[in-house]
Amino acid sequence: MANNNPFEKLFKLKPIRPGKISEISEATASSSVPLAERVNFHIGNPIQSEILSNYYLRSILNLPIDSLDDSKINIDSIREELDWDQSEIKRIEFLYELIQNSAPYSPRGGYSINKPIKLIQKFHRWLENDQEEPLSYDLGERSGKREIIISSGGRKESLRVLFHSLNSYLQNLPANIFISNSNKQLYENSFHNLKFHSIPEFEKDAYSSLAEKLAENLDVPNYLILDKSFSEETRRNIRELAFKYPLYIIEINDTPNHFSLAREAKLKSSVLRILTPFFILNKLKNSSVVFLAGDSELLRIYESVHFQLKGTPSSSEIELLQYLVDNKDEINESSLKLQLNIDHSSLDQSSAFPVPSLIYEKSKSFEKMTERVLSRTDKILSRMKEYLNDEAFSLLRNSSIDYLAVHSTKEILDDLFKNISDDNWHALTAKSLINVFTKEHPYYDAKYLEVVNGSARTALGILGFHCGIQEIITCDFSWTYEHCFPKTNFIPLKDDFELDVEGISRKVISLLDKKFQKNIAVIFNNPHNASGKIFKETDIKRLLAFCLDNNVYVIDDLAYQNVLPDNSIKGPKTVKQIALDLVNEGQVFREQLKNVISIHSLSKTDSFAGARIAFAEIIDDELRKSFCKYNSYIKPNIAANILAYLFYRNDSERIKLFWLLRNKIFKAKMDAIKEAEIELPESRNPFGIHVSRPQGSMYPLMTIDHLPHGLSLDWLSSGLASQGIGIIPLSAFARSSKGFELGRKSFRLTLGGTDSPEVLLRKTRRVLIDLNRLIAEEEAKYNKHLFPVKKVNRKNHFYFDSSDFLWQQFTASVEQECRRISYQAVKNFTDENESKIISERFFEKYLPARLAAFTKIFESSRNMYLDFLSSFTSEKNSTLVNHLESEFYKDNLEQRQKVFKERTYDRTVHPTQVFAIDTDILFNSAFDTILKKQNPDKAFINRISKCLIDEYLGKNVSINSAKEGEELVCDLKAMIHAENFASIYSNNYHKEIMSFWGDWDGSNRPSGQGHRLVAAALIENVIQLSSIIKTIISIDSDTNIDSNLLSQIDQLQKSNQDFWQLLNHITALTNQLEN
Repeated sequence: MANNNPFEKLFKLKPIRPGKISEISEATASSSVPLAERVNFHIGNPIQSEILSNYYLRSILNLPIDSLDDSKINIDSIREELDWDQSEIKRIEFLYELIQNSAPYSPRGGYSINKPIKLIQKFHRWLENDQEEPLSYDLGERSGKREIIISSGGRKESLRVLFHSLNSYLQNLPANIFISNSNKQLYENSFHNLKFHSIPEFEKDAYSSLAEKLAENLDVPNYLILDKSFSEETRRNIRELAFKYPLYIIEINDTPNHFSLAREAKLKSSVLRILTPFFILNKLKNSSVVFLAGDSELLRIYESVHFQLKGTPSSSEIELLQYLVDNKDEINESSLKLQLNIDHSSLDQSSAFPVPSLIYEKSKSFEKMTERVLSRTDKILSRMKEYLNDEAFSLLRNSSIDYLAVHSTKEILDDLFKNISDDNWHALTAKSLINVFTKEHPYYDAKYLEVVNGSARTALGILGFHCGIQEIITCDFSWTYEHCFPKTNFIPLKDDFELDVEGISRKVISLLDKKFQKNIAVIFNNPHNASGKIFKETDIKRLLAFCLDNNVYVIDDLAYQNVLPDNSIKGPKTVKQIALDLVNEGQVFREQLKNVISIHSLSKTDSFAGARIAFAEIIDDELRKSFCKYNSYIKPNIAANILAYLFYRNDSERIKLFWLLRNKIFKAKMDAIKEAEIELPESRNPFGIHVSRPQGSMYPLMTIDHLPHGLSLDWLSSGLASQGIGIIPLSAFARSSKGFELGRKSFRLTLGGTDSPEVLLRKTRRVLIDLNRLIAEEEAKYNKHLFPVKKVNRKNHFYFDSSDFLWQQFTASVEQECRRISYQAVKNFTDENESKIISERFFEKYLPARLAAFTKIFESSRNMYLDFLSSFTSEKNSTLVNHLESEFYKDNLEQRQKVFKERTYDRTVHPTQVFAIDTDILFNSAFDTILKKQNPDKAFINRISKCLIDEYLGKNVSINSAKEGEELVCDLKAMIHAENFASIYSNNYHKEIMSFWGDWDGSNRPSGQGHRLVAAALIENVIQLSSIIKTIISIDSDTNIDSNLLSQIDQLQKSNQDFWQLLNHITALTNQLEN
């Protein structure tokens, strides 16, 4: 909205957090890689193949399919086979383009910003150039913000999507919706954050009522829905209301610019226009396709919610509309060509569509007669049931009417264009489609089936938001059901990706204790997206029987029936088929089948994703009535319905051959991916990347067996997307912690799209190489590397012969002393259970673990000293000489500055500790004592035992400022130990250096604290150098060392004590003066 609108903040929308798939799609699309070289493993489009399109076209035209290949189809040759006129070649081209464009999903909003389609350009020109009062709207080509998008489903459906958008994304709620009474009844009970108010039918009354209600709602957002055009005076009055009150206007009245409130000064950004294609021809008002023009931020939310509820707009309807734009004569001049024995002179010539109306009336009469006959034969059918199998009985019971059966494809196209706006004809087409669909799927009952225009998402969303199924339970790695139901529960799969029947059953029981059964449902998706798993039929049967016995709805979200990369179409049974098996086996009653809901999508089975069409079988009368009410508000995707009808009216063998051809293409693509994996040498695949075939559906899993610790596939997928490789982490589909763990090492690929097996082989090889390279690069940045440890010819030395025995003796004494003094640690514990903490957990777990850790350090130190000695003797003491030279080298400031700049890292004082520093210091002292062939005394053992107990209880873990010097020395010794290890066992040895920061958190440190840190490191260094000198003298008494230095070394211990006493005294006095 405009920045100068004082009520703008009331209409502010919440930001949308894009999903991982959207992020990858956008990053891949915006990469600099040429389109043909991009790898689109992230897009779930079905197979797009010339041979499938050719097969589909020849099937709907009833042409032979003997010889098909991947070559571009010859339209003129098809025309000759059909013996159609040259003028009708455009219809064949239309059907072919319709088939091809019905396979892939359309972009969000119906078009890409970078390449707006002709239809959107025409609408844009109409707004800006073809009217007496032009209005400017942005397609986003320069700004990236679209003020025009396409929606599908008609005006009422667009309002439903809009209300969902406001209900979920308005920051200030509740909001008021002022709407006509007829439309109010459609939506008022579905959106808890929106309050619906009726406005009177007459213009003046509507204005007065609106003004009165707006005056009472100054602090909430208000939306006015205009479904008819008002006079200029009323429009100006509404404009004044919009300046005076918080009012946003939604126009669904198909007004041109000069009748729209958007033309009023300063009001354009507060008006959203929902327009049908009436501007092309008035007959197109009933089109499923509608255009939205208005504020880019609201449209961004709308297109996202449209995607969640319905997917992207129907590409088949966009293609139909574009064809009618280019061929308006089809609507104006087409005539119905039906061979009926009717006296045409008796028809009412005043009727807009006399023949369709007559057909409709005749067909309705015929349908009623048929229903009466079927009703009378119910008893006969019931008796016949025991002699027929389920499929045969269902086929007979499903007797329905194909109103288009006697029409050729050419005649049906005539019907389509003649009746483009006739709702009656559209209804007959839907019934005919159901008729031919149930012949191929006889386990469905035609009288319970509905055609859903908008894909499976639409059907599920209606069930969830408008039919009372408020909460669902399903397995993890499933599609985003949270977009379709108010509450969702995702139960993790087992480790082998099988259903956790018990886990789902437990969740159902827990919900049944709190809710009414009709509010919840269990959803099956088999074959499964995104794991590619076909679940065990026994598991589905067991869970299905459990749900039906508990009167719980079961929804079969069937998107991948018989879809698999194989030379067959042997997929799993549908939930409805398994339910019929349960009836035959006597496990459930036939009446219980009313709780089985089937949502059968054609998206992937028929390469029909862009068409947006599905079937819903709902046996429960009350639920079906509610569903049909909302489904009837959606304008049909008539082109998609016609295509599907023409395909399914073929014989079963031809339909199944199409599916078999689809699966064979899937298999060829899967084989190409596996070939790329096999051909990659092991040396070029160090992380063990491999691809698993899906059991069903079209989603292989690419797994990284040797994924480095701490490396995220989310991060890797972002890096690959920037290089034109779209690939989705399996964890993006996880909703549970176990699911994230199961999917942590895998990507979900897709076998759909346009790439041939040959192209896919090359692209997969590139993915494997680039992914291995990217993992190696990321591992180098973030993961610890273990350098190769070289072997040293270790020689035993008598000096350390007794070290193991002394150490074992020492640790035994420590454990014994801990047991002796432990009672003192728990004597103040009032609870007996608390006292058991020491006697059980400390001695059984904590103490053994700590002693084992220190034992490992001791053994490592001893072995290192042995190897150190071995290197001296083997290299004739040159190593020792070099080492001593570096120890006694006098440093200078210039060298220190140079080394400081090359430091490895910075260290701060005591970050959060797990163990006590005192424990490390005491054990380091014990190491030195034992390696000198001495036994630690009893006082030392008592001290270290108390320290371990206090550490376990957390009494000595924290470090005060006075002990920071000891902490620094302890850290330095650990670093020196690591340096010594590297110098012995690595060929690439280099010294580490760090800086130590005393005031790391900006807090007030005691005065003199920095001096204490420096003094601690300096004094420790002097002590070690003095120890080296003493050792040299003890070995060689003739060594020439200044007597004064020796005297100072002898007095060093006392000097250090005096120094620390003086420094402590100075620090205390300074603190007193500061306070």
